[in-house]
Amino acid sequence: MIFGGNNPASGTYDTNVVVKGVPSYLGTTVHATVWGIDNTGLAASAAPYVVKEGDFTASSGQVTVPLTGLKGQSAYQIIVTPNTDTSTAAANRYEAEYAALGGTAKVTYGTNTGYAGTYFTEGYGASSTASTKFVVSAPSDGYYNLSLRYSAGPYTGAPTDRSLRVRLNGADLTTVALPGTADWNTWKTATTKVYLPAGISRVEYNAYATDDRDAVNLDYLDVAATSGTVTAYEAEAASNTLGGAAAVVSDTAATGGKYVGWIGAGSANTLRFNGVSAAAAGRYRMVVGYANGELGDGATNYNSNIVDRYAEISVNGGTAKKVFFRNTLGWSNYWTTVVDVDLAAGANTITFGNASTGYAPNIDRIQIAAPVG
Repeated sequence: MIFGGNNPASGTYDTNVVVKGVPSYLGTTVHATVWGIDNTGLAASAAPYVVKEGDFTASSGQVTVPLTGLKGQSAYQIIVTPNTDTSTAAANRYEAEYAALGGTAKVTYGTNTGYAGTYFTEGYGASSTASTKFVVSAPSDGYYNLSLRYSAGPYTGAPTDRSLRVRLNGADLTTVALPGTADWNTWKTATTKVYLPAGISRVEYNAYATDDRDAVNLDYLDVAATSGTVTAYEAEAASNTLGGAAAVVSDTAATGGKYVGWIGAGSANTLRFNGVSAAAAGRYRMVVGYANGELGDGATNYNSNIVDRYAEISVNGGTAKKVFFRNTLGWSNYWTTVVDVDLAAGANTITFGNASTGYAPNIDRIQIAAPVG
C-alpha cells in the first residue's frame, strides 16, 4: 500500500493507516514494515528508509498501523506479511518475497527453515518461466556486489549445481553459477559484481533452461558497493577530434575545468573520442558526464519548460543510437547518464552528434566500465 501527500502547516502529521483486504491466511497478527522516501527530484534522497516496523492485530480483514511524525511531502509504503520475522529490514537488502514475481515464481508459506524475512520465492525448475525481479537503489554510479542468497537442495533429475540468468535493466547480463546445497533448509550466497548506474535499477533472476538446472529457491538479494576498474576520457583532450562548430569551452564546474559544446544542430558538428580502449570485445557501460540547461519558448524558470536534449552516438563509425539526456536544471550542473556500447578489442572511436536542428548536451567526459566485473 502506498500513501502520502498530506501537506500540513506544521510540516509533519500523525495518522492511523487502515490497510483493508488483508487475507485470512496471514493469521490474526501480521508483520508490517513502513518505508519512506523524502525526495526524488533535485538533490534526491539516497534510498528509502524504515519508518516503523512491528506486529499488528488483524481483524475482519483489516490492520490499523498508527504513525507519527510523517513528513507532509514524503511518500510512504506499507508492506504487510505473515508474522514470522521481526528483524529490522536492512537498507541494502531486498527480500525475494517482496519482489515482483513473474511466470511460475511464487511465495507459498510452508515448513522450510533457515530463511530470512518472511519467506522466499520458489517455482524454478524444468521448463519454468520463473522470474524474481528486484528493484534496487544505488547512491552513485559504480561497481556493486549483488549477493543472492538461495537454496538448491536435492531434486530428482537436477544436477547438483544450478544456475540462473541475470538480467539488468531489461538486458541479459550473465549466467550466475549456484553450487548445490545439502538440503532445502540450507542456504548459500552467490555474488556477482556488476556496474550499476546511480538511482534505481531492475535486477532479475530468471529461469532459462528446459531442464532442472535452475531448480532453486531465492531468499534475498544484498547490494553493496565494491571496487572496479573505470577508465575516464575527457571531452577536451587533444587526442579527440572536433568537427564543425564543436568547441572546447571553459567551466570550473566541469571535470578538468573544460567541456565540449556546440555539438549537433547539423551533422558536421561532432565530438569524437579516439583511442577508447577495451581489453576484449563485448558490451561495456559508458558513463556520460554532461550538462543541459536548455529552456524552451523563452522560459526563465526551470519549472516552466525544460528541454531534454538528445545525442546520436556511434561506435567505430557504426549505426548511431539516439540517447536522451535529462535537463540538469543549469549549464554548470553536471549529471551522468549510463549508455551500453559494444566495443571491439583494442582502440575504439565513439562519436557524439545530432543531425537535427537541435543541439546535443554539453559533454564533460565519458567513463568506460565492463558491466560485469
